[in-house]
Amino acid sequence: MMSKVWRVTKWCSIGLVTLILLIIATIGFALFTNAGLNTVLWGVNKALPQFEVGETQGALFPRFTLNDVKFVDESLYIDLDAKSLTLAVDLNCLSAPRVCVNELAIQGLDFKMPEVAPSEPSPEPSEPLTKISLPIPVAIGRVSFDDIKLDILGTQVSWDSFTTSLAMTGSKLTVGDTRLVTPIVKLPESESEPEPTPPKTDDNPQPIELPEVLIPLFVNIAGLEIVDFKLEQQEPVIVERLKLVGRAGEHDVSVTNLELEMPIVDASLNGDITLNQGYPLDLLLNAHLKQTDLAGQKLSLKANGSVEELTLDSEFTGVIEGLLKGQLKL
Repeated sequence: MMSKVWRVTKWCSIGLVTLILLIIATIGFALFTNAGLNTVLWGVNKALPQFEVGETQGALFPRFTLNDVKFVDESLYIDLDAKSLTLAVDLNCLSAPRVCVNELAIQGLDFKMPEVAPSEPSPEPSEPLTKISLPIPVAIGRVSFDDIKLDILGTQVSWDSFTTSLAMTGSKLTVGDTRLVTPIVKLPESESEPEPTPPKTDDNPQPIELPEVLIPLFVNIAGLEIVDFKLEQQEPVIVERLKLVGRAGEHDVSVTNLELEMPIVDASLNGDITLNQGYPLDLLLNAHLKQTDLAGQKLSLKANGSVEELTLDSEFTGVIEGLLKGQLKL
């Protein structure tokens, strides 16, 4: 009797161990081999025939690249074509717990959506979002979107390269050094509209009520740089360089440094503003005019107080020199 129980126990143990090893081997095959990646993509293609991948490199973990990615859905008016998509994950972070993405890269993306698919009527407006928070920290070491072309509802946007890094803990988002090179924006042509009739003057104008703005995240921007921006229109808008360093959260916005370089003017700005209770602010603007008959003209402008009651202190140097002080009330 005992020997029979022993044999049953032995075979049950062997079967259980074999099952566990089989499950581990299956998971390892799916997650850590290129064949497993291709098997997963095969299943995705069966469930979503609009999604196609030409060839693959790597495995789901820790890094894989999908080449010649296509997604075409006529019912959604979506046509997507990408040369390559890359995702690299650091598994060591999962023990923290923490999600770490070493790299997220897209190369040669062409996305078109000329129309929006009809949707169900939107529900009643909900309460405004007051806070965004993640349950566990997330970090993306490198984001790279290169050679991108977007055509959404007639608005065309393209750029050569975009790089950044992101980290978020709770409701605190840190944006690392970010660089966007050669962005070009072309807006859809608008139909000619009749000139609006001038509004009637109000003999008893009411004071402007400034809305309270609440930022649901604490955002820290280490450095955002945009190079060679162009807005294509009858009179193109060109920005040779724009750089921003600052932070924002709840009602407060702090601009450590904002630099703007355009063919006609160079400017820089720094200061703080609170987006409630009349928008109190303290700003310093410096500008240098480079074209027109006033080329070489410089302006230094200090603004403080609030948007409702603003105190201005300006100094002009160069072609015209002088001081100008005043107050503005809304």
